[in-house]
Amino acid sequence: MPRRTAVNQEKLAEKISILSQVVPFNILGEENLRFLAEKAEYQSFPKDSFVFRQGESSKGKLYTIVSGRTKIVVDNETTGETVAGYRNPFDFFGVTALFSEEEEYPVSVLAFDDLTCLVIDHEDVESIMAKNAEFSSFFTYEICRRLSGLYKSFMEESRGSALITGLPMRKKVSEIMNSPPITCGYMDSIEKVASIMSENDVSSVVVMAPNGNPLGIITEKDLVKKVLAAEPSAGKNLHAHDIMSENLVSIPPHEYSYQALLLMAKHSIKHIVVKENGTLAGIVTMRDLIRSRQSGALSIVNAIETKETVDELKKTVRDIDLVLQALISERAYASEICPLITEFYDRLTRKIIFLAEQEMTAEHGSPPVKYSFINMGSSGRMEQYSRTDQDNGIIFENISGGKKTQEVQQYFTTLGEKIVSGLEACGFKRCEGHVMANNPDWCHSLSQWNELNHRWIEELKPENIRKMTIFLDFRHIYGDAELTSSLRGFVAEAYQNANTALLFLVEDDLQHRAPLNIFRQIVTEKSGEYRDQVNLKGAACVHIVDCIRLFCLREGVVETSTFKRLAELKKQTVLKKEEIEFIEAAYETLMMFRIREAVEKMSRGEQPSNYISPYKLSKKEQSLLRESFIVVNRLQNLAAKYFRVYQG
Repeated sequence: MPRRTAVNQEKLAEKISILSQVVPFNILGEENLRFLAEKAEYQSFPKDSFVFRQGESSKGKLYTIVSGRTKIVVDNETTGETVAGYRNPFDFFGVTALFSEEEEYPVSVLAFDDLTCLVIDHEDVESIMAKNAEFSSFFTYEICRRLSGLYKSFMEESRGSALITGLPMRKKVSEIMNSPPITCGYMDSIEKVASIMSENDVSSVVVMAPNGNPLGIITEKDLVKKVLAAEPSAGKNLHAHDIMSENLVSIPPHEYSYQALLLMAKHSIKHIVVKENGTLAGIVTMRDLIRSRQSGALSIVNAIETKETVDELKKTVRDIDLVLQALISERAYASEICPLITEFYDRLTRKIIFLAEQEMTAEHGSPPVKYSFINMGSSGRMEQYSRTDQDNGIIFENISGGKKTQEVQQYFTTLGEKIVSGLEACGFKRCEGHVMANNPDWCHSLSQWNELNHRWIEELKPENIRKMTIFLDFRHIYGDAELTSSLRGFVAEAYQNANTALLFLVEDDLQHRAPLNIFRQIVTEKSGEYRDQVNLKGAACVHIVDCIRLFCLREGVVETSTFKRLAELKKQTVLKKEEIEFIEAAYETLMMFRIREAVEKMSRGEQPSNYISPYKLSKKEQSLLRESFIVVNRLQNLAAKYFRVYQG
């Protein structure tokens, strides 16, 4: 073998060895490692020299430290230069600029010692991300973590207040989007596209079809790569549709802006179009999100995603409590608070399941079939604001290929116990009624779940009615979402035609009424621990949840959130618009009283409960509470009339 070839092979082997010691490159197979190693180049920097400076155009490189250390420096107009962190051998940097729409470095990186790096083009890293979901997922969370850390340096208040400062995570996409978006036609020439971008001083245009639907997006990068870098004459015969990127990711304007950031990271893009009722409403860029200071939400997301044990995860729940307190202080609506807090708890649950699954695989092998972990109750309705008792279950794939259902169920109930224990360690109490994934009664194959629901509908015993009220708000959390979707489809069809079962469910709810006497005054507990108090959940909220769920079952609505169910019923004009608005206001009021009371008790170190003392409220608040109970009572009457008509 010629000496030059031998030397090259030695260098390649050395680069592969280095990358194999760096997370997440260490999860890549030999072929992908070799590809990156062949592309990578060594680069050295003397001590105290800058690898790059804040504000410089991105070099489009990912730097992995081979030897030496770096210092990350942020230059802020208010506080001056701040050291945001250090990087050591086998760490990497330059990832934040990967998603920077302005193509500028948000920090400076200084060689703390004589520094040697292995440098890879971003495009080569992105090509591997496109083929490897686990590798891509790591960078998603890494980008969130580093963006979060970067902008924390601008916060001047305490940790708890910093979360409040970062609370534009509650800001809606509609508040930060660019509207109207700059667009071009499907058949516009490349010259015209470039002219539109130049005249409007934008880095992207949305490509529109003749019917007004957005088809794709063209960025400055597309123009450079697909036109300027091609044959000089290539652009003359090209049109907008020839060079546009078709992976158009959209988000509704009412979603939270931090969700847009996570979408960008997930899909490795820098622009998201905003659609309202199918119509293009605006566009959001990475620059818009960075400017809105999303670090509060991202720090919690990262805190959850980067933990490796349940004990570490337990520490993250306090930060979620701080966000809840901050949202209350900002006077956020319950309809805004609940989805956001539920999102955090969903992520916490997914991480616990992931850890349990790893442990289960090590002890008993990988899952024998596909499965979906579901949540029910308030979590299923996306209405969590505190760590409630657990209501969960497992749907697993129908058994085939000689596997025994009982053995498969045993595997998943064992996995379920690990998940339940992890959730319990993080503050989610075990359900006293054992409605949990470790119980065989709540762990079935898809066909078994279908049969079980059919049996509940046919055998309307009190026990089956109780199980229906628990189960029917089920929502996919982890695993194969198609299993949950299939079960939801079966349930929607089965219950829509089950008039007798729906009537029984109404009668079950009507066994208890809103806590009002004949003079429409609030009725409280007469004795015991909660004397002179009223249970807002059991005496009021549950009736809204039950009745609205029943209307949705009858109409085939598949939403699980009470607020979303109300919106869908309004859209379908099942009830009068005014009735829906009254119910929405009542539920919002009741939930806010519950959330506020829970936060106050948590701040005193007490366990949150659903009880409240009406006599400690102001006159106006007492009036609001009483009016909400009146609406609950009216809704129960509406449900009784509606479903009894179907029996007539």
